[in-house]
Amino acid sequence: MSFPKQQPDFIWLMDGRFDILRGFFSLVTEKRGRPWDGYRELGCLRSLGIGLPLLRQITPEAINRRFMALWDENPRPDWVEPVFVVPFSAAGLSERPGLKLFCANPALVDQLDDKLNQYRLMANDHLPLPPHLLFSSLREVHAGLSDFLVRHGSAFVQPNRSAGGELARRVDQGERWVPPPGSQNGGFVVTRFYHNVISLSGHGMVTRSGRVGFITAVELLLDGFRFDGFIWPLMQDADVAIKIRRLTLQVGEILACRGYWGWFAADFIRTTDGKLLLHEINPRFAGESGLLSRWMGGNPFDLMNDHLPIERVAATPPEKRLVVTKIRPQTGSCLIPPRVQHPLESFLSGKHDAFRQFFFSEPFVVGEAHFVGLAGKFFGYKVPRDALLTFYSKERKPYDAMNT
Repeated sequence: MSFPKQQPDFIWLMDGRFDILRGFFSLVTEKRGRPWDGYRELGCLRSLGIGLPLLRQITPEAINRRFMALWDENPRPDWVEPVFVVPFSAAGLSERPGLKLFCANPALVDQLDDKLNQYRLMANDHLPLPPHLLFSSLREVHAGLSDFLVRHGSAFVQPNRSAGGELARRVDQGERWVPPPGSQNGGFVVTRFYHNVISLSGHGMVTRSGRVGFITAVELLLDGFRFDGFIWPLMQDADVAIKIRRLTLQVGEILACRGYWGWFAADFIRTTDGKLLLHEINPRFAGESGLLSRWMGGNPFDLMNDHLPIERVAATPPEKRLVVTKIRPQTGSCLIPPRVQHPLESFLSGKHDAFRQFFFSEPFVVGEAHFVGLAGKFFGYKVPRDALLTFYSKERKPYDAMNT
């Protein structure tokens, strides 16, 4: 693996969900050429040498680490440096001569991404949190979890670093907690597990000069504890949206005071008795960022650079409610992406009320992969939530499973 001989206009380290953002970033650069697509080059489809390529999706952090290794190992004699690098998250990146990272300082983001630090910061700022305990080691979890379960019945246990809920586990009273493979002995957050909650997320932006703006709030659709899609705008009461806005701005001020700039998301749960509780801060782009940016009051990268008034950061909801889901693959199956009839571009331009788009055009074998495309649809504001969830449940299935 090596870089192209001719220097690209910028290096893009995000997956296909963020192609809209890639178009926005190309508008703020002086050139309009194609970027180097680090996500596809470094971590996605791999030829097996015989037959079809294998899809193995790795984490954004692993993509960043592979990029840094490639940068350090490969000379670029024909490149006129420096070159912009635009990542999904700063985790795994580091400063180098010749790189212009379009993100907050990676060392700072690494600190802010630590969930133990997050809970300390949120508690110090008196934000509403679920009952919780912070443990610095596996031994402490095993020693202290039983008493927590006696008080609360069920617990949500996650390591201090866990992307998208991948390593999070629910534990009920009387059960023994087993650390998931891949979790490290770097600390754990244990919170009370609430049944039948609705997951919500407030999106905001901190500009390079430290100004904080509220973008919007969405309802998250989850597969277990992993992000799977979203509903926008919210179907909850107006007072819920007002609270989310206030708390998201408060989270943004916490991040800004520590030097962070860029997109961020504050994730909440709403309990059956109406409590709104913060449970995570994401100092990075979120899975919804690409689509939501389409309805913002300006180019999101111009907003981050303080080239537009912060008031324009807010996203104006469309006249209909939007439901978007990942398309999930079946491990081990051969997936032949269908011809796209309603692409995302025609959906966003108003030609169609639905879209279904795969990120790949050629057949492949599904290895370790948790999404291969996106599907979405507009619904009228009076359509009940059950109808939206029915669409979501149907569309998240892989193409070959829907046609067998």
